[in-house]
Amino acid sequence: MTTEKTKRLVLVHWVDSCSPSRKWQDPSEAKTYKRDEAETVGWLLRKDKDTVLLASSMSSEQIGDLTAIPTGAVLSIVSVTPTHRRPK
Repeated sequence: MTTEKTKRLVLVHWVDSCSPSRKWQDPSEAKTYKRDEAETVGWLLRKDKDTVLLASSMSSEQIGDLTAIPTGAVLSIVSVTPTHRRPK
């Protein structure tokens, strides 16, 4: 069984690849493109040398809405304190 007490709620700030345009363009325009940064909040299920795995949804017995972020793309992980808990 997975419970809120066994997992830590976190905000992950990470670097994402991006493809800002789907049209043909001049190479000089393409040189201005940069990586994107993203933030994802979820229950930290696993953090190892390859992957940071989060679940955005959690019940008393199941998890859902998983996001796997490459560990090398992670800039920071910060614990988040929920403002309220679901009734027991």
